[in-house]
Amino acid sequence: MSKSGPSLDDIYDLVQPEFNHVDQKLGDRNKRLMDIADIPQNERDLYLVHDIVCITNNAGMLAWIDYHHEEKGWIRFAQEAFKRIGHSEVSEALGQCLEVFMKKHGSLTHEDDASQSRSIHNYENEIMQSLYAYLVTNDFKFPHFAV
Repeated sequence: MSKSGPSLDDIYDLVQPEFNHVDQKLGDRNKRLMDIADIPQNERDLYLVHDIVCITNNAGMLAWIDYHHEEKGWIRFAQEAFKRIGHSEVSEALGQCLEVFMKKHGSLTHEDDASQSRSIHNYENEIMQSLYAYLVTNDFKFPHFAV
């Protein structure tokens, strides 16, 4: 880690074990072990921000919306997480994607979420730096990170 803060790779190294831990607690989408609302806020925010950034970078924001739109609270909690870390533009993009998804479900193209996905593609480093700063400010200890 540099004196100015962790690199993007360092942040992913810290965040991934925590994401994996929450993912195991939640269970598979088809067989949830617990509700997303029951995950403590810092862990939930880490999980949702990391999940959306990774899925959006690989398949577009609509892919994440498609996967979670029927799960109670997921989109709302994700929007709140992005607002808490200072990226309300991503929160708004999620809402816009949900609207597009609901209108065009079944006839979606990659262009349908291009502008919303850019809110992550173009600012991945800033988003992950903000997530890290938010977690550290809120005394999150990254308990599953192995040095």
